[in-house]
Amino acid sequence: MGFKSFRGGPFNHSHENHAFNVLHDMLQTEWEGRDDQLYLFGNFFFAGKEFDALIIKNNAIVVIDFKHFGGEISFSENGPWYCDDVVVKGGNSRNPFLQLRSNKFALLDYIKNGHIEIQSKLNLGHIAGLVMFDQPIEIDDTQIPQQIKSWFHICDLSKAIRTIDGIASAEIDISLHELNMIADAFSAPEYFPDGKPVTRAISVNPESSFETEFTPTGFQKAVLEQAERWLTSDICVFVLKGMSSTGKRTLVREIIKRIENRNKSLLLLAPNARIANKYTEMGLGEFSSIYQVLYSSKSDGVVKKSNGVELAKHPVILTGEQVKDKVLVVVESHLISNSYYDMDNVIFGSGHMVNDLLTAFENNSPKLLLVGDPYQLSRGDLDQCLLSSQAIRDKELTIEEAFLVQQIESEPKELHDFQFEIAQQMQLKHFNKLPDAESEVVSQVENSPKIGTDITSGRYHGVYLTALNNMAQKINFAAKQKVLKQANPYVLNAGDLIDFHASARVNNPLNSNTEIEPSNDWVHSGEIATVTSVDDKIDTIELPLKGRDMPTVVRIGYLNCRVPSLGDVNVSYIIDYLHADKPELSTDQMLVLSIKAREQAVEAFKVLKGKLDCINDKKSDEYRSKKKKYSELVQNHIAHSPLLNAARIRYAYAMTVHRAQGRQWNLVYLDASRGPSGYSITNDGFFRFLYTASMSAENGLTLLKYPKLTPLYQTQFIPNNNCKIGMFPVRKGFNYQIPDQAELERFNYPVGMNTDVVELKAIYFSVSNCLSNSSWRISELKQHSYQELYTFEHSTGKKVRVRFTYDKSIKVKTLAFPDETKEPSLSEELKTLLASEIAFAESRLNTALQSLRNFVEELGFEVVDAKRSGDWEMQVLCANDNEAIQLKTWVVKTGLVSKIMPEKATSEEVVGLFKEALNE
Repeated sequence: MGFKSFRGGPFNHSHENHAFNVLHDMLQTEWEGRDDQLYLFGNFFFAGKEFDALIIKNNAIVVIDFKHFGGEISFSENGPWYCDDVVVKGGNSRNPFLQLRSNKFALLDYIKNGHIEIQSKLNLGHIAGLVMFDQPIEIDDTQIPQQIKSWFHICDLSKAIRTIDGIASAEIDISLHELNMIADAFSAPEYFPDGKPVTRAISVNPESSFETEFTPTGFQKAVLEQAERWLTSDICVFVLKGMSSTGKRTLVREIIKRIENRNKSLLLLAPNARIANKYTEMGLGEFSSIYQVLYSSKSDGVVKKSNGVELAKHPVILTGEQVKDKVLVVVESHLISNSYYDMDNVIFGSGHMVNDLLTAFENNSPKLLLVGDPYQLSRGDLDQCLLSSQAIRDKELTIEEAFLVQQIESEPKELHDFQFEIAQQMQLKHFNKLPDAESEVVSQVENSPKIGTDITSGRYHGVYLTALNNMAQKINFAAKQKVLKQANPYVLNAGDLIDFHASARVNNPLNSNTEIEPSNDWVHSGEIATVTSVDDKIDTIELPLKGRDMPTVVRIGYLNCRVPSLGDVNVSYIIDYLHADKPELSTDQMLVLSIKAREQAVEAFKVLKGKLDCINDKKSDEYRSKKKKYSELVQNHIAHSPLLNAARIRYAYAMTVHRAQGRQWNLVYLDASRGPSGYSITNDGFFRFLYTASMSAENGLTLLKYPKLTPLYQTQFIPNNNCKIGMFPVRKGFNYQIPDQAELERFNYPVGMNTDVVELKAIYFSVSNCLSNSSWRISELKQHSYQELYTFEHSTGKKVRVRFTYDKSIKVKTLAFPDETKEPSLSEELKTLLASEIAFAESRLNTALQSLRNFVEELGFEVVDAKRSGDWEMQVLCANDNEAIQLKTWVVKTGLVSKIMPEKATSEEVVGLFKEALNE
């Protein structure tokens, strides 16, 4: 039977909604196809208590409370709980334990008092409680007394399935019939998160319009059918692209199932170990880092750069035979680049990862599924990322693409709205308007003391993102000094949050083997850890380099930190990397580390080198064999040198958007004043920067120095000496669009309409649409030269005539109401219904016109008329009760209004008003 879920309604907080949805998806995947049943209930109220969630399965009842914290948890039975020194409350109770105990006994009493008739074996005392944190936590289980531990549990989402599966009682046995009885008693409606969500589609070209509705199951079915065809075809690569909330994860899960159903072997890959762990925890399968699969963990030689720095070379180990008949699935493939990359002391393969991957295929090209977001920043050049498929096309491999343009409405809605609008601009290549940031979820501020508190409140609670490393470093030092009140903010302190910029080996004091085998314990790149202590010991490496006036210095420090996946560990770190403006070492510093690492390796094996030198016959097999062994030992020692592998860490309160990419914080503060490439904001790079930053926010995005970009951004007001000043007639006509020919042909026209002129039919079509869902209908139509006389009948039986006067191009210039004096109120009602909005066929002109409309409304005017007067020009007539002005407006290809010039106005004052407002 498997899995069912029920929910009383949306949660009050977006983080609870998110936690429930993540738990829902994991349980649905885990229980699908199982013989036992599990019912999940969310956000419902009964027995006088509000429950975040409740799980009932055949052998357990589990009351759940969601908590929005992460870090080290300290438990107390009756006192307060803490998470990294932040108090964790339990609703109205002192702590989550007391809250869950109260809810447990409310449920127990509810069943015990006969509200649900359960005949099966059921020991109500065995109802369990579970506090579930939506961020990674650490807790010492010994804090929880044994008698409590028998029914009370604590975990985070990453351990949810294991914890829930492990909660079972031999004294609880609930049948399927009783599960349904309980569901009926709770009166919670069944929950279908993927049922019929509200959706919208990205316009894929400048002339297409937004779709407001579609059937997501139908579209997803089409993509799945496309994937099925790919699996049975000779096509090598299937590329699945989509922005946030387009259902990529659901589709990947379904495609993987179909691959498995065909008994094909899978190789699941992610850009790095951290992302691989994330996808594995989602329940999509066992993912591995592409580095782990593609490259050897051992170096087989050295590549010397032009600056003298030696890079340990890790060769490609993946072979065509290993991938033969396999299907490779690569998630987040926009984060995998073919641009050259080395890591200061290490180079993997050729330094061009995509080329290395494709070369490994040899003549046994496997099926390759690439999944990613085309709107995010890429690593290196945009066309070099794996998702772009350029390198694949260069290899002349066949490709099938599916572009998910429908965004499924999900929480937090305001954040997805923001991302949708940015992606739409990128798709159209307009870059002329930024979305509003006026909601609780996406907002803008000048400054706030809350920023400092949020970014220092624990791992993944809050972060400050910028375009530049030096600005991030200034924020880091400010947080340490002004918020954390550190006596010396310019050194590493206990309690600091640090971000590992590269994988770092954990120090193992027991390992004194001179061959330095790699440790099993590595802190992955991208891990954020809490410093628990800093060693006073500092190793200073000083070396005079040829041609330098001063010796080059590198300082190595030692720290203990708490890493969620490893616990408390000790690592060495490069002090100079931590405190530099940019996260890098100078070429001289890298050269010093390289020289010292080689010296240490040579010293470690000097005895072996001495024996090697004693062999007289340098051409003998013995000499060649021992020399090869010696070279391998030296190279391995260098590759795993504690100097070269000392941690590259930075403070984690602020960082660049590039650095944050692929991770999520509860709250993100973004310096939106500029992008990585400069202060220009009307380009793809800046929009990609904003979009990527928003992807790091889980529940809140706050923008600082957010530019006000509209099509009027940097518009010039051009004076016109020939501008006509004086009163002139202002007429507000009727605007219409010509629909598809098929729509016009299907429409029922009245008796009296004897014309084949498409425009006149379109006017009637538009007028009819204006009256839909109103109390009016068209009762009669009389056609005259350059006039159409419509008679409208109200539901009361009263009639009002309207005369539509048009010119030779059949543009309706005026609407006249002959019966206005007899039926003033009905005439006004009809005027409101027929007040059609001006629109053009080109979206760039409509965007520019809407911006002008907003601008003139702030001045107390309205756009009365607008017409296109060329490829790049339009005339816009604005008026209020007393004044009017006609503006010649130039609109460039991107939809930006470059210039505005007055052509005629009722007074000099109105020209001055518009000039002053535009110059501001």
